Amino acid sequence: MSDEELKKYQALYSKFLEEVVNLHKVHILFLKFYGRRTKFDIHRINKSIITIQKELHKSSTRAYDEHRNNTKEKLANKRLERAHRKANPLKRGPKKKNDMGTSESNS
Repeated sequence: MSDEELKKYQALYSKFLEEVVNLHKVHILFLKFYGRRTKFDIHRINKSIITIQKELHKSSTRAYDEHRNNTKEKLANKRLERAHRKANPLKRGPKKKNDMGTSESNS
């Protein structure tokens, strides 16, 4: 049971948020200066956001599948454990005394 895909998804999401913040900063500059450079910056950041969104979509599916497989494995292990406990129940009641201490064995 691992969570590698979830870690990849979280890393991608952090990258996505970073790009959204960059877009906001460039947007503020674009509103001040309607320049060619700021227009190209907005387009570049929008393209990278679109790429990251596609990767996030795929990564979230892989993380879900991994979690689902981990859950199936955990439940299968629990079923096996329950079956083992049912086949080998714990002994109940007081422990039996040893017959070594009786008078017949001393003779």
